[in-house]
Order: sequence, then structure tokens, then C-alpha cells
Amino acid sequence: MKKIINWFTGGYKFDFYKQHKEEIQNSNSKLMAIGLMSIALCLVAFIIAGELTDKIHIHVTSFTIMLGIILVLFFIYLVFAKNNALVTSILLGIFVIAFYTFLIIEETYLHSDRHAAIYYVFVIVIPITIIAPPYSTFIVNLTSYIVFSLLSFIFKDISLFYLDAMFGFCCLIAGTFLGRRVVFNKFESFELSDMLKYQSRYDPLTNIYNRRACRKKLEEVLEVENRVSVAMIDIDDFKLYNDTYGHIKGDDVLRTIASILLYHVKKYGFFVSRFGGEEFLLVTFGNQVDIMQSILEDSANDMKLAKLVDENSKTGFVTFSAGYTKTNSCKDIEKLVEAADKALYIAKNHGKNQIVYTESEE
Repeated sequence: MKKIINWFTGGYKFDFYKQHKEEIQNSNSKLMAIGLMSIALCLVAFIIAGELTDKIHIHVTSFTIMLGIILVLFFIYLVFAKNNALVTSILLGIFVIAFYTFLIIEETYLHSDRHAAIYYVFVIVIPITIIAPPYSTFIVNLTSYIVFSLLSFIFKDISLFYLDAMFGFCCLIAGTFLGRRVVFNKFESFELSDMLKYQSRYDPLTNIYNRRACRKKLEEVLEVENRVSVAMIDIDDFKLYNDTYGHIKGDDVLRTIASILLYHVKKYGFFVSRFGGEEFLLVTFGNQVDIMQSILEDSANDMKLAKLVDENSKTGFVTFSAGYTKTNSCKDIEKLVEAADKALYIAKNHGKNQIVYTESEE
């Protein structure tokens, strides 16, 4: 029974919904605009047709009221909800409930002489278009069907009630089935989008920022911060290490140093990236810009604790050299990186396994 309920109500976990909430809200926001505009145009067409001809038997007043509600919702959407996920969700809920209410009244009380063709259409369409938290769309659909069936039983001939109940139930099942497939297809696209975003920003080996993402992040920092420190870090004699111990062990070293650097920068809200083969770029900024030396020293000490044996090294374990620079006004990324690189060059030429600071050319 639980499997059946889980299948009908979407079959995906709430954690997944929360993880992709931004994409889902963007999708629903676009739907909100398209849906309100489309239905508003349809209602206007129905009202005009109802006024000009007797062939379309509609209650102009009820359609006009619904048009007014949709136009008000559309105005609120344009003013408040376009970039606000919460307001969009609230409006979307109001829109669905109001429209279902209108359809049910229109197709039962106001049109008790025929079966509810328009209601059947939307009980299929709504689950296909809206991505809601788990269970909510199905519950709204099921509730509307129950209310619709009761009103059909009260206001319609028994033969029409049987048709409404049967067709409505079939459409409920069809909408749920199709909606479930559409939701899963959209989720797959969200997952693919997440994967592509991750691949474009993170180094696959070390799981820290890649060079392109680091540059973008540094550009963002320089737009709002004047005080910035940039460090270039390089693993000492890494080529010799790879030749001696193999590339698998070399990859382990890269992952280890990346995790150590990331651990120390995350505490302060700073960032680090893989800049090249065995090079890393670390950035500090703001009021704690001067903490760079401490972060590099703590990272070097952690490298000792990691016990990455290197018989070619004077220390007996893998070490790194680092050079960094600091600025209070420079906004040129190339100049900052070049200054840090010069400091690294000095560290390498003075015995390695050390940290060197140099002034940037502002």
C-alpha cells in the first residue's frame, strides 16, 4: 500500500525537492506567468464569444470574476513575485485552488445539464505543469475531484453524475501518471544541470575550485573588497615524487593538500583553488586578510601530521612552498597572481618548504 501511495504522490523525497528548490521555483515562476497570461486570454475570448453569440452557453459573470482574480494575481506576480520564490509559491497555490474552484462551480452548479469537459482537461494538465513539494499536487487534485463529484451528485442528473465520476477519476489517474513522468524528466534535467555546473566550477580530482571558477570568485571579491591577499602554493619536487611513487600516490598527495587547505580557509569564509598541476591559489580578504601567514603555517604543520612519506625530501615527508602578496587597492588579478608567483619563486630558490611574502605592485 505504501508503494502505491508513494507512486501516486510523486515518488521522490522531500530532501530532493529542497536540494533543487531554486530550479523548481524558477520553473514554477515561469509557469505562473505563462499560465496566468494564457488563461486570461482564454477567459477574455470566452467572455467576448458569450456576449456576441448564443452558441457558446457560458455564464459571463462567473468568467468575468475569474478573469478579475487572474489579472490581480498577475499584477501581484509582476510587482512582487517575479524574483521571490515564496511569493510565487503562494500565488501559485492561490491560482490553482481558485481555478479549480471556478471549474468545479462552472461545471456543476452553473452547468448541470452537461458533463464537465473543461474540468477533465485541467485535472490532467495541472499535475503535468506544476512541480510542487511531494504529495501536495496529488492531494489538491484528489480533493478537487472529491468536491467535484459531490457537487455533481447534488446538482446533476444521476446519469451525468456517473459520467463525471468515471471520467473525472480516469483523468485524475491520467494526470497523476503523466505528471509523475514529467516531474521525473524535469528532475533529471535538474540533476544534469547540477552536474554540469559542478564540473564547470570544481576540479574533479581534489573537489575544490578549478582555475576558471577561482578567477571568477576572485573578481567578485575584488569588486567589494580592497584588502586582499593571494597565495601561490606549489608541492615541492612533485614530479620526482610521481616518478618515485607513481601517479596514484601523487593523486593522493594532491587530494590531501587540497583538503588541508580547504579545511583552514572554510573556517574564515575564504577559498582555495587548484591553479595548475601541483599548484594551488589561496585567497583571503576583508578584516582578516592578514591571517594568510597563519593559514599557510597551519597547513604546513598539517602536512607533517599527514605523514606523506617522501624519501627524496630532506624532511622525509611531502612539503610545499608558498608565496603570497597583499593589496589594499589593486584590482588587477594578473598583477596579484604574478606577485604571489614571484614570492613562490623566491621560496623555491631558497631551499623550498617555506613561506615567502612579497609586496604587490599597486
